Amino acid sequence: MNSTIPSFGSLSQSLDRYLSRQVRCRNGNDALARQLSLLFSITCETSGPEEIEQFDRIFNRLVDEAAIDTRAFLSVQFSVAARAPRTTIRRLARDVIEVARPILVHSPHLDDADLIAVAVDAGLAHMAAIAERAELSVVVTDILVRRGDDDLRRKVAANHGALLSGQGFRRLSEQARTDARLEGHLVEREDLPAIVVRFLVRHGTGKARECFATTGTLASGPIRREESLPADFVPRSVASWLAIYDFDAAEARVAAFADHGQRGEPLLLRFVAEERFPEAAVLLARMLGVGRDAVVGWLTDADPQAFLVAARTLPLQVRTVSGLLNIGPWRQGLNGRTRQCAIRSYQALPIEACRQRLAALSRVSGPAGLQPPDDRRGDRRCALDADWWSPDPSPAGA
Repeated sequence: MNSTIPSFGSLSQSLDRYLSRQVRCRNGNDALARQLSLLFSITCETSGPEEIEQFDRIFNRLVDEAAIDTRAFLSVQFSVAARAPRTTIRRLARDVIEVARPILVHSPHLDDADLIAVAVDAGLAHMAAIAERAELSVVVTDILVRRGDDDLRRKVAANHGALLSGQGFRRLSEQARTDARLEGHLVEREDLPAIVVRFLVRHGTGKARECFATTGTLASGPIRREESLPADFVPRSVASWLAIYDFDAAEARVAAFADHGQRGEPLLLRFVAEERFPEAAVLLARMLGVGRDAVVGWLTDADPQAFLVAARTLPLQVRTVSGLLNIGPWRQGLNGRTRQCAIRSYQALPIEACRQRLAALSRVSGPAGLQPPDDRRGDRRCALDADWWSPDPSPAGA
C-alpha cells in the first residue's frame, strides 16, 4: 500500500509543473504556500538535504506572487523550524519589516554574514529586530552600534546576549555621557570592562556612580587612576564571558584536527583568525603540556604576563601572540596600548628563564583571570589614556 504513495521527488516535480502551467492566481498561490509551509514544518526534521532544497526552490517561486500576510505567515513558520529553506529565509529577512521581523529575531539559520548584509542594506527597523536576537556576535553588534541611532544603541546595550567589542563599548560609553538610559543599561551588563566602569563613574550622567554605590560593587566617590577594582567585579565579568564557551566540545574538535595531522602553531593561527577562543585555549594547553584550566586562566587574566611567559617557551610567533591578545575576553578586556606593551614585553623575555617559570605557572589550578586587576602595575595604566576614548574617525554612517 505504501508503494502507491508518491515520493517527495515526484510531488516536487508535480508542483513545478503546476506552477509552470497555471495562470498566476494570487489566492491560489497564497493558499498553496501556506499549506506547503505546514507540510514542511511536519517533515523537515526527517527530510534530506535534497528535499529541503526542493522545498526551498518551490517556496521561492511562490513568494514571488504571495501577499504580504502570506509572506509574514511563512516567516513565522520558518523562524521556529528546526530546519529551514535557506534561500527563502534570506529573502524573507530582507522583506518589509512586517515580514522580516520573525526571521530576524528568532531564526537560528541566519549566520553573521546574513545579519550583516541585512544591517547594511536595510533600515533601522530591520536592525532593531536583529538587536533583539538572543545572541549576537561582536561583528554584528559593531555594525549595529556604528550604523544605528540612539534608540538602537540602547537596545543593543540592554541585550545581555549581545557581545560587544572594545570599539562597541567605546561608542556606547561616549553616548552614555549624556544618555542616562543607555548608561543604566550598560551598568547592568556583567561583561562590562573595567575601563568602562571607571569611565562611566568619572564621566557619565551619575547612573553608574549611583548603581555601584548602591550595590557595593564600587565605592562612591571619584575613581582615581591608581585605584584598583573591587575584588568581586572581575570574577563576575570573567565568569560571564567563560560561560558562553563550550570547552569540552572544543577538546573534541581539536582532537579531530589532530587525527587528521593538523596541530601546532599553524592550527593555532587558524583558530585565532576564526576567533575560536575555546579551540585556541585547548590547543595551546596541548602544545604547552599543561592543564586546560591553567591556560584558560592565563588567557583571561587582566595581566597577560603569565600567558606571555608560557607562549615564549614554545616560542610562538609575534603575530600569533598578537592574535591571541585580540580574541576571547581579551578582545574587550585589553586596549591597543596594553597590547602593544604586552608585545614589547614578549619580545624582551628570555626564553630559557621562561621555560624555568613555566613549571610553576602550570600548577595554577583555576582561572588566574579571576584575580582582580591592579592598575598600578606598569604600562597597564595606559588603558585609561585619552586616546582610547578619542572620537572614532570612521563616518557615523559607515
